[in-house]
Amino acid sequence: MASTVSATAERHRQAQAWARQVGVTHDLGGCLGVFQAVHGRISARGCGIFLILASVLIGIPFAGVATGSVQVALACGDAAVFGGAIVLARVPPAVEKADLIGVFAGGVAQLKVGDAAPLVIPWQRLGHLYVSYLDPSDSDQGHSWALQQVTMRAVDGSEITATTVYTAHGLARLRDLLEEKVVALRLPGAVAQFDSGATLSFGHLSLSQRGITWKDGAKHAAWERIRSFEVEPHEFAVFTGRLFGPRIPQAGVPDWCVAIALLREVAARRGIPEQGRR
Repeated sequence: MASTVSATAERHRQAQAWARQVGVTHDLGGCLGVFQAVHGRISARGCGIFLILASVLIGIPFAGVATGSVQVALACGDAAVFGGAIVLARVPPAVEKADLIGVFAGGVAQLKVGDAAPLVIPWQRLGHLYVSYLDPSDSDQGHSWALQQVTMRAVDGSEITATTVYTAHGLARLRDLLEEKVVALRLPGAVAQFDSGATLSFGHLSLSQRGITWKDGAKHAAWERIRSFEVEPHEFAVFTGRLFGPRIPQAGVPDWCVAIALLREVAARRGIPEQGRR
C-alpha cells in the first residue's frame, strides 16, 4: 500500500515539475491545473500476483493425478514460480509514463508519451472548445449522459484532446476549468455583439435579439414566448408552455459554455427564470 501511494505521489510530483517547466519555457504563466492519463501496463507487482495465482491454478489439476517423481517435479516447479512471484510482488511499482495536460493562465499544453515536446495552444490562438457526452442509448454502461471527451481546437486546426483515460473525475475537472476560462475570455465580447444587434452563431445554434434558433435555422423560439429554461450538460430546454418546450442538443456546438452563459445573461435581463439552478 505504501509503495502504491509513493508511486502516485511521485507521478504527481513529476507532473507538477513538468507544468512548472512548460509554464516558464513557453511563457504561459502560472499553472491552474495539471492532469495526467496513466498508460496501463502490467507492473512487476502485477506480474508477481499473476504468477502466484497461475502457479496455484496450474498445479491443482496435475497434483491429483501425478505420482512419484512427477509430483516432486511439479512441486519444485510450483515452488520456484511461487517464490519468484513473491519477489516480484514485493518490488515497488515503477512510476509509469503518462500523457499530461496543463492549463495555464496563458494557454493549454499537452505532452503525449513518445513526443519530444508538448503541443501548446495559447489562449489568443484558441479556435473553439468542444465537449462531448456519451448518449446512454448508444451504450450499456449507464443511463446518464456521461462526459466522454474534451477538445480544445486552435485556429490553425491543431487540437488538444482529453478522454476518459484521464479518469472521469479528472476529465470533469478539466472541462470545468477550460469552460470557466473560455467564458471569461469570450462572454464580454459575445454580450457586446448581441447588444449591437448581431446574431451570435454556435454551430447549429444561434442567439439574437429575436430569440433562439437551432437546427441551422429550422427551429426558432422568440424570447417573448419563453416562460423559463433549463440547462443540462448535454442540452437545454426552453419552455414555451406550462410544462413542455423544445430541447436544444449540445452535440456539435462549439463553445457551448459561452452560448449557455449568453443565454443566462439575456434571460436574466428579460426576467426569464432558469429551472433547477441553485
